[in-house]
Amino acid sequence: MAREPLVRTATPEDAEAACAVIRRSIVECCIEDHHGDSALLAAWLANKTPDVRETTLAGKGAYHRLLVGPPSSRSQASELCTQLKASGYKDCWVTAY
Repeated sequence: MAREPLVRTATPEDAEAACAVIRRSIVECCIEDHHGDSALLAAWLANKTPDVRETTLAGKGAYHRLLVGPPSSRSQASELCTQLKASGYKDCWVTAY
């Protein structure tokens, strides 16, 4: 019997759920930074919306990239990737933009 893979390739439809993971991690894991300040939290979450961009790679076809940011530091961006990977998104990397 064939088993479903534990990790699957993300699709553009996954963007909303991926952003939800990021937004929830900020709300729940960064309490020491935002101290429950609703105005500060709203500012931090304002740009954490799905931005999906399609690109075509020679010989590989179309790929979709979910861009989320900007995080306040490279280490925070790496932590977000770790959380996304733990949620089942296998391809996440931090880039400068």
